[in-house]
Amino acid sequence: VFPGTEAMMKDIEQLMGEFGGEFLNLYPFRSHIPGFPQAFIGMQHMKELRSKDRDADIHHVFLSRLYSLPVLRTLKKPVVCSVVSTVSSMIGPVKNFPYHVVVSNSGEGELLRSRGITRFSIITPGIDTSAIPPGNFSYDGGEFVLFCGSAPWVSSHFQKKGFDLLLDVIGEKNDLRLVCLWRGILYDEFMTRIEDAGVTARVEVINKKVDVFQVLSRAHAGIDLSELPGDVAAFPRSLLESLVAGMPVIAS
Repeated sequence: VFPGTEAMMKDIEQLMGEFGGEFLNLYPFRSHIPGFPQAFIGMQHMKELRSKDRDADIHHVFLSRLYSLPVLRTLKKPVVCSVVSTVSSMIGPVKNFPYHVVVSNSGEGELLRSRGITRFSIITPGIDTSAIPPGNFSYDGGEFVLFCGSAPWVSSHFQKKGFDLLLDVIGEKNDLRLVCLWRGILYDEFMTRIEDAGVTARVEVINKKVDVFQVLSRAHAGIDLSELPGDVAAFPRSLLESLVAGMPVIAS
């Protein structure tokens, strides 16, 4: 992932800037490996984690979904888990979950309670809007530009997060254009899909760190699609930035 291009990392960087601390990526690979056992995540850092545990006041773990990591059981200091996506993707009750959980809204809190987890806090998230220039939506006809700031992590997301569908629609609508912010993962595969769909001239993929607000100024609407709620962040930053910039959003 290109530094500064992933929404969760921005949240982590802001927390570290405010409170200090160190960052450690528990996932052992640079990209997602299907089938890799969750129980092994972080084991490669067990010695380092134990060493940092001596000087730490608290450990803050960001999880895509709520699951227990065995490596965290070796820590003596308190552990807080922030769930980035929805907790609705959990299957069945979760008894005796050992850590304090942070979710973004009361609905997620009730889902946790229904699954037997009572140690949780609701912290409403937010974004710094001071850097977002005020804008007023306007469209005078001609080419309509969609902005997508949520890139896939794995190949299956091309279908699950609507990218294949978007390419099909753009192929049918000559007045539609798509601008995507990319994070360095699956770039070549997406470019191949764009070429195969015959829409190279009307899909722009920005595969580097840029000023997102300069990109927003060229678009007419933000878009985020997904087959399942668990594949979308509970607080979709790109959609909120689009709204603050004065654009409508399409979410389905």
